[in-house]
Amino acid sequence: MSSRQSKLAGPALTKRYEILSQVQASIGDPRITIGTKGKCRYCGTDTPSLFRRQSHTFPEALGNKWVFSSDECDQCNSGIFARYDDSLANCVAPVLTLGGTKGKRNIIR
Repeated sequence: MSSRQSKLAGPALTKRYEILSQVQASIGDPRITIGTKGKCRYCGTDTPSLFRRQSHTFPEALGNKWVFSSDECDQCNSGIFARYDDSLANCVAPVLTLGGTKGKRNIIR
């Protein structure tokens, strides 16, 4: 990890986590896919049939339409993390509405 990444993440995060990639993207930018397809970074599965869908690196409900993960299997994406994505979006719903953020189905909350 570079010293710049360490400063951005802070000491609490760098002791437990490793920054794999930093990306910048905005509306109209081409899709960015991070990670290596074939092994889930969460559950470790390497079954090819479980990597059919694209998973968003951070929730689409928060406005992410262009940054995707290749290393998250369909089961983790639709099972475990779908619950957390929905809960997070509900917690910050007023901010998303006031900011005009378009979530799933391109609708502002």
